[in-house]
Amino acid sequence: MKSLGATGTRVVAVYFVEVLLLAGIGIAIGLALGAILPFAVASIFGGIIPLPLAPALYPGQLALALAYGC
Repeated sequence: MKSLGATGTRVVAVYFVEVLLLAGIGIAIGLALGAILPFAVASIFGGIIPLPLAPALYPGQLALALAYGC
């Protein structure tokens, strides 16, 4: 981009936005998997595991995961 005439500030801004978008996508995928995976494990391995499984959504823990992801 510098060879095409972009300033250093513009190059940094473009890459900063790109990193933020990729991080946001990664955080969203992680939150979705974290919310869905306990239900999948309970349905697949519920009969095999000798422990009672009661999956549920825990917004506090998902918010904490969001904060760590950010």
